[in-house]
Amino acid sequence: MKRPATQPLARGRPTKLHHEGSSIFAEENWQSLAHRFDLSGREVEITRGVFDDLKENQIAGELKISPHTVHTHLGRLYRKLGVSGRVQLVVVLAHAQLSPEPTRTPPMPWKMFPHVNY
Repeated sequence: MKRPATQPLARGRPTKLHHEGSSIFAEENWQSLAHRFDLSGREVEITRGVFDDLKENQIAGELKISPHTVHTHLGRLYRKLGVSGRVQLVVVLAHAQLSPEPTRTPPMPWKMFPHVNY
């Protein structure tokens, strides 16, 4: 059953963009992606609109912001995620959600200073 667009989530504020595509992830998953990729609340809302296959004008209307602002946020999202379009944005975030966070291991000394003989 489709959740009404302004129905509050179990743990959070009422949200506007909750259609079929963005419901693929639970609210906790969206928060995890936001943290992992350092996304602002507005960037997450716009990303959810992309997952819902909404056009920039539709996202702008639902969020009550200008289409130009949505376009600017999308450009920043593309740069931040290293993608060049909406499909890549969805694929990168879906893949990130389905795969574990990479662990950061410190580089080995011989890789940091290849000119030094150890």
